[in-house]
Amino acid sequence: MKYKFLVVFVLILVSGCVTSLNPIQEESQRIKDPSLAGVYVGPEKEVFIIMPPDESALYKVIITDDGDAASIFEVALTKIEDKHYLDFYPLSCPGQKGFLALHFSAWHTFFQVDLKSDGIESRTVDSQWLDSYTDENPSALLTHGLKILAPTDELRGFIAKHNGLFKSEPRLYKRQSLIE
Repeated sequence: MKYKFLVVFVLILVSGCVTSLNPIQEESQRIKDPSLAGVYVGPEKEVFIIMPPDESALYKVIITDDGDAASIFEVALTKIEDKHYLDFYPLSCPGQKGFLALHFSAWHTFFQVDLKSDGIESRTVDSQWLDSYTDENPSALLTHGLKILAPTDELRGFIAKHNGLFKSEPRLYKRQSLIE
């Protein structure tokens, strides 16, 4: 039962979600913004704890429901054109032990974000649009279903060219406190 919320959250996060084999940023393209560090609560009452960035401008993000189950991500903040993006890469997930852990395949998931004074507003890739677009334009971006296989520079170029790619309804993660 303690994993029920986390399973629901992960299903929301990845259902119809576009993932990428490669990140949407190189180390030189990461943004270090200490004001991003804090505790946020999402629309489903999930808690995001964003730790201050490390020396390579990576944030550790812990996502938990009520403290019983937590997933840990390495997250990078980057900018493409005039928009900010968060690139999530899983480091751990509850239940990933033993034989199951051998089959855990980590992929990047990224979101377009607006950094607001009261929180973070995020949008996901419109998976139906991307699927339709890549079916009609197979050479536009190397994909396999909703998995992007293109290298980072091509992915960034595609995002810059297709600014309307992130068409989902925004989700607000409200800041509860700062972490210094």
